Amino acid sequence: MLNIRSSTADLITSVILLIAVALLINHTFSMPPSPVRGYPGAAFFPRLALIGTGIFTVLWIGLIIRARLGGKDLLGNDTHFVFEYRDYIISIVSVVVYMFALDIIGFEISTFVFLLALLITRVSPIWAFVSAFIATLVLYGTFVLLLNVSLPMLFLPRYVSF
Repeated sequence: MLNIRSSTADLITSVILLIAVALLINHTFSMPPSPVRGYPGAAFFPRLALIGTGIFTVLWIGLIIRARLGGKDLLGNDTHFVFEYRDYIISIVSVVVYMFALDIIGFEISTFVFLLALLITRVSPIWAFVSAFIATLVLYGTFVLLLNVSLPMLFLPRYVSF
């Protein structure tokens, strides 16, 4: 465990987010231009979202620094945050396994197992199982049925379709 001030944890998180936004904005310059003159290209909406995220992150950093000058965190407390290494390692390993499992065992099974692994340490096993199952169905309905996103599927399209 690592015991760290809440304002320090917020500042580290916001700086990492701002660096990620800057790197992603830089990546949008490698996207192709618009095929039609006068219309925005493929990078327009990602840049719009990233610029908005960057503006709010800079505002967040300003609020953190202003609160730190007063000796408190954003909520006006002088609290400490306990960083759990075990939960961090479980999250990182789960994400890496999930990335590779998507193509091998499909969206449904890998998403269910990923969510179950993240929830099992936080709630009872029954709630974790039920929540992971419902969340998998909601994600399938949202991305595949409503938004028509192509995901590597294994068995759900055989049983649920419209």
